[in-house]
Amino acid sequence: MSTAVITPTPTQQIHLHSAKPSFFGTVRGEFFKIARQWTNWIMLVLLLGVIVLPFIIEMTAPNAKTNIQTNPLHFYYN
Repeated sequence: MSTAVITPTPTQQIHLHSAKPSFFGTVRGEFFKIARQWTNWIMLVLLLGVIVLPFIIEMTAPNAKTNIQTNPLHFYYN
């Protein structure tokens, strides 16, 4: 078996484009990747639930309006 090697002349050599991504293009690509990951969205929903749920529960408590008006510091500590 024989192998033929063809070497191009300098005028035929392929010039490669040197890609230099911009900073904003890189950041946009990272945000694109993060937005497509389900775990990020699930963690965001869980975080919002942990932050908002106590306020919702507290505001649905009986006599919440009168307790805030009469003794707000005790209401918020509880």
